[in-house]
Amino acid sequence: MVYLDADALIGRLEEAARRLVRDRTEVEEVYLVGSLARGDHNGLSDADVLLVLRETDMNPVQRTMEYLPYFDLPVGVDVLPYTRRELEVMNTQGFPPALSWKKEARRLA
Repeated sequence: MVYLDADALIGRLEEAARRLVRDRTEVEEVYLVGSLARGDHNGLSDADVLLVLRETDMNPVQRTMEYLPYFDLPVGVDVLPYTRRELEVMNTQGFPPALSWKKEARRLA
């Protein structure tokens, strides 16, 4: 059986998120979403981190590569960097992750 110390992991994610917001002015907010945020994680769960950005010229791949190093942790971390406008558009189009993230999100920074 694999054990995941969720409280310790969330603490490290909060530290990383605060550092990211401090260093990168285009990052407005950082949220934990997915199973860790909902509390239904298991020992093999990764961390899903949603970044809310101001406008940016970077494409999605560049964004992920730019922000992922902030979350160098002993578990997998999926970084989901979207502008506020992109999230609004996805929400109006019924894109499931955009509809559910506000319900389950836990703010990290």
